[in-house]
This record gives sequence, structure tokens and C-alpha cells, in this order.
Amino acid sequence: MAINSLLNKVTSYSVNMQFLLLESGTQVLYIDSGMRDLLGYDEKDFIESGLNFFDLIHPDDQDIAKKLLALKSQTSLKIVNFRCRKANGKILCLQGCYQKSYETSVGLKLTLQMTDAKALNQYLDTPILLSNFTTMMESSDDYIYFKDRNHVFTGASQTLVALTNPSDHWHDLIGKTDYDVFPEEYADAYYRLEKQVFLGAPVASERQKILDNQGNIGWIDNRKYPIVDNNNEIIGLFGIARDITETVINQQKVEQLLAEKQAILETSLVGFATLQNRKIIWGNSALAKLLGYSKNELIGMPARVLYAHEEDYKKIGVAYAELNEQDISQNEIECLRKDGSQLWVSFSGTLLDKEQGISLWSLIDVTSNKLSEQALRESEIRFRTLFESSSDAVILLGDSGFINCNQATLKIFGCSTVVDFCTRAPAELSSPLQPCGADSSELAAKHFVQAKQQGSYRVEWQCKRLDSGEEFPAEVLLTSMILDNEQVLQIVVRDITQRKQVEIERNEALNRIQNISKSVPGMIFQFRLNADGSSCFPYVTSVIFTFFQVSPEEVEKSSDKVFAAIHPDDLPQVLVSINTSKETLTPWYKEFRVRSPERGVQWLLVNALPEKGEQGAVIWNGLVTDITERKKMEAQIHQLAFYDELTSLANRRLLKDRLNLAMSSSKRTQQYGAVMILDLDNFKPLNDAHGHLVGDLLLIEAANRMTRCVREIDTVARFGGDEFVVMLNGLDTDKAVSTLQAKTIAEKICSLLAEPYFLTVNQGKGADIIIKYCCSASIGVAMFMNHDFSNEEILNWADAAMYQAKEAGRNQIQFYQSTSE
Repeated sequence: MAINSLLNKVTSYSVNMQFLLLESGTQVLYIDSGMRDLLGYDEKDFIESGLNFFDLIHPDDQDIAKKLLALKSQTSLKIVNFRCRKANGKILCLQGCYQKSYETSVGLKLTLQMTDAKALNQYLDTPILLSNFTTMMESSDDYIYFKDRNHVFTGASQTLVALTNPSDHWHDLIGKTDYDVFPEEYADAYYRLEKQVFLGAPVASERQKILDNQGNIGWIDNRKYPIVDNNNEIIGLFGIARDITETVINQQKVEQLLAEKQAILETSLVGFATLQNRKIIWGNSALAKLLGYSKNELIGMPARVLYAHEEDYKKIGVAYAELNEQDISQNEIECLRKDGSQLWVSFSGTLLDKEQGISLWSLIDVTSNKLSEQALRESEIRFRTLFESSSDAVILLGDSGFINCNQATLKIFGCSTVVDFCTRAPAELSSPLQPCGADSSELAAKHFVQAKQQGSYRVEWQCKRLDSGEEFPAEVLLTSMILDNEQVLQIVVRDITQRKQVEIERNEALNRIQNISKSVPGMIFQFRLNADGSSCFPYVTSVIFTFFQVSPEEVEKSSDKVFAAIHPDDLPQVLVSINTSKETLTPWYKEFRVRSPERGVQWLLVNALPEKGEQGAVIWNGLVTDITERKKMEAQIHQLAFYDELTSLANRRLLKDRLNLAMSSSKRTQQYGAVMILDLDNFKPLNDAHGHLVGDLLLIEAANRMTRCVREIDTVARFGGDEFVVMLNGLDTDKAVSTLQAKTIAEKICSLLAEPYFLTVNQGKGADIIIKYCCSASIGVAMFMNHDFSNEEILNWADAAMYQAKEAGRNQIQFYQSTSE
């Protein structure tokens, strides 16, 4: 909105002002006459008497004043909320709309429009708010209220009437601000809290004073929350204030009672709290820090919130009821912090004021000690569990021999007891010589030294059972550790006999596959799709170069080049087929095209079976074959089956299929269709005079002319000889309109077919001759709707109408008329 438009937009509740902003100060350029009604001042008060408008802005809103006075242009309109002191001393809430622009001859001009916030009252009348809160506002003991973006009441509970003057019912508050119903001191405090909400705070809360209509001072826990619209813009706020006067008074009593012991209670090492009816009425700084709350948040909090377990709360509850008889001392109770984390405390309680039922509690954080104890126990349990549950042999070896072993060791090495095993020498567990030819004892000693120097050492080793002497290959991990101040080795032995056999069988199978794949007419592959979406071909035969122009090495890490070769029209469906196969673990079967400069476009067929791999991957094993020749044959067969060989028009079979589809479509859309049967007039003399080759040229040209007269959704077919059929689909829902549309197209066809034909006849070695020939067409038209009649009946109607056109003198159009019409 331009400045002039802003100046012209004046209501009885708004005033416009213009200022010249200078580094030395401000100069008033213009003031509306409505200033007297709004703030109680005249224009001369600002221009002649030197009254500074910005001095009238509330001290807490000087941040807004600084924005208005900033020597920086503001071309777009900006809306702000602030308060001004009126001439009568009262505070008025305003909405300001301003713009700042430079004018070459003048300087930086500020245009400000101020509107009484109460005149902009916007009721929060959405059905959800009304249905959910009306009952609550009528019956709640809390003070509940709603305000719009300009700090104006739009709803309130009846309880708020006791604090506001003048008002008898909560409806009296609607359209007013705090400054209309509260003393200024209190209204200032409430307004400051609301500014936090409108600046984006998810909640603004504060313990504040209240003054009821009888002059009694109390306290409330005042909390305000933003209300946002569908665009997440703040349009108002919701507030709820709970009377905590009794709690505050009790707290003051306790604070007075504990004044002499304050130094002790405020220690940073021990948390202290006083409770009444198992609710906190006071807590020291150490307790607040320990539990992660502010001291204000602790006031009034039920003790149950702090317990991690219900059984502990109930247990202490029993003792709490007997506090007047004996103190409570309880160790290691698990509590909850504000952020949900847990801590262990040791606490004790004693009765402080029997008459008021106030008790004093001390809490000491013992989490560190508790966690250390738990960690030690868990570590011991974990080690013992892993030690005994491992399927691998786990052995502890010291300088003097074996120290311990697990049950798997006895099974793998064929020994009956741990005691018996620990009497054996390490050399007894190995074959005399290792596969490399080295002496086992000498090589083992070297490995032990390496493990102690490096921390761990892994090696394959030829082991031997103690009972049968049978040798077996093993993978051995040596790890150095300190046990009872002595460096020992933990030896983990895994029997890899089966793994070695699998490696041998896998290598043999791989050799067989490679030999077989060389003779397979296609590309054998393994395709891997990882959980992160990346893919590759871990194995593929060299035929991949023929199909995709890439080598097997190029696709081992990424399949991007393969997918880049797929025809762009087919790629989306190929990706969908991969995803479907992945999700359902069903075969991946897809025909698609690839492009290459050397071979052009090829048709390929992929057929593969999926299986789940490790880490969320899916792996396909399959075959890709070249089906280009098959697709060509299918296309030829399709052409012969459904199209006329001479004219390439639809044949009788395809026309009937499309006519059935058109009738089904007509049933859904209630649109008419039409069938035309055309017979060329005077065609036979051309065949008799010049032969069938020349007649065929005319039929081809006639087919082309008819095709140009219809839409893409229509069908032109040849039934044989010089008889053609045109089917019009999706005409109007009105029969008369549809008949007119069909007639227009028929006339166009009739006119175009009647134009002369110039047929070029090749004479072999002689010069070509051009034969000029004229013939017309007789056209019969039948309209159809729905499936009321069969396609054969519709064709017969059109055929009958065509013969009527012949009998009427040819080169005419006749519509079929049923006997019922």
C-alpha cells in the first residue's frame, strides 16, 4: 500500500501522523484531527507546544519506538503493537501500521497510522474453540481468557470478573484491554508477559500479583500460550491463571520459620524441600539444580512427579503418614529429573510443623556411586555370560600355562574338565608342523610376543584335538590384557573346518559357472540394491558390453552406466519393476529398450530371482537376453492381425474391438457415438479400365483423405474392396447435437472424397503416367448410445442407410431411422 493510500485509510478509531526523521531529532509534518478523540491531544500540542509523541510511548515499548525512529527506509507496510499514555493519564493499547521512504527534496519520512486496539477486536469464534472451552470458562476455578493479536479480550471465564472492575459478567470484558479493567501496575506486568508470546515464545509464565474487587492482594501462576492459524501465524493467545495465594502464604510461613537455618538449607551439596500433603511448598537452590527445575516450578509440584517407580512412592507414603511418630531415612530411591533422566538419591524426612502438616526433607545425589556399583556388577555378569555362552573356545594363558577356559574349549579340543585342560601344555593343542612348514612351538612363541607388543594378533592355525589327535584348521585371535596385575593372553579359537570346505566348494562352483556362462546366449548377472539406494553388479558376464557398452569392471561398484543406456521412455517402468520385486520378493521380469550408437535400439528381457542380502540389501541373480527379433516379429503379427495390409487402416477385427470400447465409454459418459459405412461410387470402372494396381492407389489415397477428416480418438477402417467404416467416439450428450456433429464430419468426408484423384502409374522403363479419376462416396450413418444394441446391429443399420444413399442417387449421406422414431 502506498503512503497516500495509508493516509486516506482513516476511520473514527485511527489517526495518521507523518514525521521527518533527522539525525538531530524528529519533525512533525502532519497529524489527523482525530488525535483529540484518540489520545486527547490537539495538533498544536505537538507542533507549537513541543510535545514529543515518542515520549508518550510506554517505557516497556521503547523497543518499538526505536524501530520507528531508526534512520532506515521501510518500503513495505509494517504492523506493530504498542501502548501510549493519553492526556488523561490512562494507557491506551494501539496497533500501528507504518512505512518509511526517502523523498529527494525532503528526506526520510515516517508515515504512521495508529488504531485503537479495541476497534480491531477479532473474536476467536472458531467452532473448535467454542465447543471445547465454553463449558470450562463457565465452571472453572482458574482464571481463563482469550485475547486477539492486539491484546484485546475475546473470551474469559466467569472467575475473572472477581478481579476486574467494572464487570459483572465475563461478556463485559469482551473488546477491552487489561488497562480498562486492571490497575496500571498490574496491567503492565500482564502486557509484558503477552509480548513474549507474540514474539514467538511457545509459552510465557510468571508468578504475578492480583488484586480482587475487595482490595485483597493474592498471587497467581499466570501462563500464556500462542494461538496460531492454518498458516502457523500467531493470531492471538490463550491464558490460564491459577490462584496460588495459599501456596505462596504457606511458603512465606515456611521461609520465615526457616530463616535462622537458611545458610544450612541453601547449601549447594544437599537438596532441601518442605512438603505439605505430599506437595512441595519450598525448595532450595541445590534441590532445583539437582532435579533440573527452577525454584518457582517446584512450588506446588506433587512429590509423585519425582518418583521413578510407583512402588517407591507407595512405600514412602506409608511412612509419610507416620512422620509424627518417627523420622524417615531411606537410601537409594530412584528419582526423575525434569528432562526425564533418572538419578539415585539418599533422603530423609522429619516433621517440621505438626499443626500445618509441614515436613522437611533432605536429598543427597548418590547416582555416581550407584552407577559405579551397577557397572561393576553388569561388567562381571557380561564377561561371565560372554565367556560361557561363546561357541568359540576362549582360553586365558599366563606365563606359567593355561589359567582358565570356557565349556566350548573342552568341546572343541576334546577335553573332559577345565582342571584337566589347564594341566596341558600349549604345544599339545597344535600339530607338530604348520601348513607353512614351520615348527608349531617356535611359531606360536613368536605370535605370543607379537600379540603382547601390538595388543592383539590374528592368525590361522592348524590345531589338534586332545582325545583323538584329529587336526583341524582354526582362526585364532590373541589379545593382551592385564589380570591381577599380570599380563596374560586371551586366546579365542574358532574352528573353520566348515568355512574352508565352503571356500573350496565355492571356488569349484565359480569355475563351473564361468565355464557355463560362456556358452549361454545372454548376459548372466548378479545385481545388488543396497539399503541406501545405491546399486552395482558384483558379477556379470562379458556380454554386458554388447548390450550396454560397458565392461564388467565398470559396474562392480556402480550400475549408473547401465541405467544410463536404458531408453528414457522405459527407465521409469524398469525402476518400478525393480522396486516391486524388492518389496514382494517376486521374480523381476521386464522387457525394455536400450540405445547404443553402434547397434541403435535393442529390446532386452531381464528375468531374475531376488533374495535378501546383508545390511538390508536385496540381490538378484538372473539372465538378460536380446529379444529384438522377437519384438519385430510380434509387431509384424500385430499389424497383420489388426490392420489392413493395403491402406494400414484398422481391419474388421480391430474396429469391432474399438466399437465395443466406445459403447462401454458411452454408457459411462452418456455421450453418443456414430458409425459411418462408406462405399465408393464408380470405383469398379477404374479397376476394369486400368487394373487393380491403379484401383489400389485410389483406395490408399481415399484412406488418407478420410483419416484427415477425423479426430485421433476416432477410427477409420477398411472392411474390404471399396467399403470403409468410420467410427466417431465421444460426441455430445444431446442426440440432436451429436447427430449434427456426425453430419458435419460426414459432409467433410463426402466433399473431400469427391475431389479428383491424380494417380501416378509407373510404366517400368517408360515414363510414368498420371491418371485423373473422379469418384464419390455414398455414406450411411447410425447413431448409438450405451449397450442397448450389439455392434453387429449398429453396423447393419449403417449399412442399410448406406444403401439408401446409393438408391437415392449416390454421393449422399443418409442417417438410419429406426421404426420406433
